[in-house]
Amino acid sequence: MMAWCCGKAYRDNCLFEFRKKLIAKETPMSLRLLTIAIKWGLSLSLLSGLLFGLYLVRERMQTERAGEESEEKTAAQQRGENGLVKLEEEETERYGLKTERARSVRWCPHRTVYGRVVPNPQATVEIRSPLAGTLQAARGTVWPALGQRVRAGETIGALNVRVGPEVRLDLQNKLADARIRQRGAEEEVQIEQDRAKSLRRVTSQEIIARSELDAALIHLAQARTQLATAKASVELWQQALEEIEKRTGKADSSWSLSFMAPADGEVTEVAGRLGMVVEAGSPILTLVDFRRPLFRLDIPPELLTSGGPPQHIDVRKPSASPLPLSGVVAPPSPTAELSESAKAYLVGPASRVDPVSQFVSYWYEVRLTSQGSSAAARESEEKNTRRSLYRPGMQVIAEVKTGEAAAQPAVTVAAGAVLYHEGRPLVYVRIEPEKFQRREVCLLGREGDRWVVSVRQGNLAIGVAPDEAVVSRHAQVLLSKEFLVGGTEND
Repeated sequence: MMAWCCGKAYRDNCLFEFRKKLIAKETPMSLRLLTIAIKWGLSLSLLSGLLFGLYLVRERMQTERAGEESEEKTAAQQRGENGLVKLEEEETERYGLKTERARSVRWCPHRTVYGRVVPNPQATVEIRSPLAGTLQAARGTVWPALGQRVRAGETIGALNVRVGPEVRLDLQNKLADARIRQRGAEEEVQIEQDRAKSLRRVTSQEIIARSELDAALIHLAQARTQLATAKASVELWQQALEEIEKRTGKADSSWSLSFMAPADGEVTEVAGRLGMVVEAGSPILTLVDFRRPLFRLDIPPELLTSGGPPQHIDVRKPSASPLPLSGVVAPPSPTAELSESAKAYLVGPASRVDPVSQFVSYWYEVRLTSQGSSAAARESEEKNTRRSLYRPGMQVIAEVKTGEAAAQPAVTVAAGAVLYHEGRPLVYVRIEPEKFQRREVCLLGREGDRWVVSVRQGNLAIGVAPDEAVVSRHAQVLLSKEFLVGGTEND
């Protein structure tokens, strides 16, 4: 019995120890599971709170944006309904606002044509040596250099002419021949005079017909003409021989012969140098008057169907920066101003058609020369000299009208009157002494320093009617006044 009790106690003790060990092994796993559950719960809670916060922020931002859009839409609607700016007379004078009447015009669409400056043979002069000799500088002058501008009649050099015995003998022979012709012409004139005198007496008595006297008078006039020609030849050769005789009596006598510039121009080529020995007809200098440039413009065939090429056209050099685009959304760059144009006149068609574009080429010439010696003429001369930068090879552009059939009514405003807001051009029109109205306009083109804009149709707040007072100076002040929302004005 004792042994059974001891065995049972031992068994129970073993079972207790086994259960104890089992519980000891299971406790860390439970805690681990509990820790993981707590972490996931906290993470999900934080993520849910973050998402909820972001949702609240998004809703608030959408509410504020909707409010701002509503305010902007309301302000835009209010501006679109009236577009009026009130400005007192004192403020207008203080800001320096100026108005100018819109001018009514007939606008024809323009087509841009391109061309190039070519050498003008009418403005090119080549100076050649009249006689054989040695080149030298004229007294008080220097030998012309490349790029130097000379005027017509200005002495630009001299030629040390050398005359040999053969030249003297040739002049003497020609002088003797001319004198013989003169004596023969004098005798012929005397004979014809006597004949006409006798026929005149007989004709007065009506012995012979009047036609014989008329024939005699004709022969007399021809004889007198031959006599005058012979006298002129004698004087010419006599003068040449006397010019030689004035020099020393040596056979190789020489003298200096000055030569002058036959026309205005710039020295572009110097073929003769100081001390160079030249023959008669040798080239010395080449002068080109760049104030008479010649353009070759390539005109599309469709522009020639209505009356042929234009008789005159305004040609200008292309700007270094891109030209402003035409249309409603065309804010021009301040550096994209159009260059000064020159009026070119039609000379005639070119010898061939451009093989690539198949455009018809025409010659146009510009005359930038001025006449007179007054102060205005000198000022114009200086201006033309500055403008005479057209050189062969330079590209040019011109605007050609497409035809009067496509003309439409329009008005022109000053260049400073056009403003741009949100990419749209607009102007301000003075409708009352202290009230200005904003008008959107459509830019059709440009004429000099004025914009050509569309005409106002009805009561729409777009376009400008003829003779309306348009703000041409400091119009930006009105734009700032109109679109200043919620701010304070500091004068």
